[in-house]
This record gives sequence, structure tokens and C-alpha cells, in this order.
Amino acid sequence: MPRTHLPGLTIQEDGTVLIRNQVDLDQLLACPIHDLSNEIVVLADRHWLDRGEEEQTTVAAFLNSTRRQIIQEGRLPATPTELPMVGTRVESVVVSRSPGPASRFGTGTVTGHEWMSRNGGWSVATTFDEPAGLHFGMPIRGTVNPPALHHVIGGSGRAWSEMTPIEIDQWLDRYRTSDLGRVSGDRSTGC
Repeated sequence: MPRTHLPGLTIQEDGTVLIRNQVDLDQLLACPIHDLSNEIVVLADRHWLDRGEEEQTTVAAFLNSTRRQIIQEGRLPATPTELPMVGTRVESVVVSRSPGPASRFGTGTVTGHEWMSRNGGWSVATTFDEPAGLHFGMPIRGTVNPPALHHVIGGSGRAWSEMTPIEIDQWLDRYRTSDLGRVSGDRSTGC
């Protein structure tokens, strides 16, 4: 359960520690509680879409560097597999326990990384170029999922766009029953 107060850190209303700039990072590095693995730590810029390309490049470099620094200092565990870097173009699966989109994936940009204490793992936040369908009538503008549910555009392996919705569902069924799916806590959701 995330703490509502960590000395020197600003906690968001939802209980997360949000790192979006150098001030936030300095506060985190000065925090006397070294191990933050019981927290939900979000490295993201909530205004990504409002920024120009040059600003996005600067923000991406900062967030990627911040994740490496926090891990190197031992405040959060390292990732077992490399995460797609902030600023990378990806296809991301949209998963839901209730009606999800017909296409099952969206295309967009990685806009953040999240340490999820509930499942003890890193997740990747993607903001879609266009909504990836509707979820209970609301447009799906992005997703936060374990790394396995993202395919770097131009990267190795089969892209989600090369699969039918049935093939994606079958892949997800295998993933959920695999060791990787159990470790990730299968908290993948469309948002």
C-alpha cells in the first residue's frame, strides 16, 4: 500500500510519486527513505502532447536518464528486460476484462515508465496518436502495460498490426498463463 507521506516528496492525490522534472527528481534523491519499491513511482510528462518535437526530445532524454539513475542508486529494482525508451514509437495492446476495442492495439509514443508496487514490476505508458477504439463509450487514448505488451515499430518480432484480433487474443491467453504474465500481475488495462 503506498504511503501517503514520504519525507520531502510530493504525493499525488492517487498516492503516486510523480517525477516529471529536475525538482521532482532532486526531491526523490534527497528522500531519506532509500527503498521506494513499495511505492507507485511514475516517470512521465502529463503534457507530452502539448509539447513541440524539440521539447519532447528534451523531456524524453530527462525521463530515460532519470529511470536509469533511480535504478543505479538502488531506489527501485532494475527491469528484467529493457523497456522501450520514452519517445519511442510503439504498437501497444489494449486489454480489458470488459468490452475492449475491435483492433486490440493502438499506435503511439512511449510517454512514461511506471514502477508498480502492486505487481513488483515496471510498466510502459503509451499515448496513442488516435484513439484505439472505445471503452464504455469513452475513447481509448493510451495504455499502461507490462513491457511484453508493446512492440517497438521497426523492432524485431511480429508486430501487433500483423496479427488478427483472434491471434492477439490467443497470444494474450498464452501470456497470462506464462511465468512472465504471472510475474507482471496482469494489471494491463486500457485507459
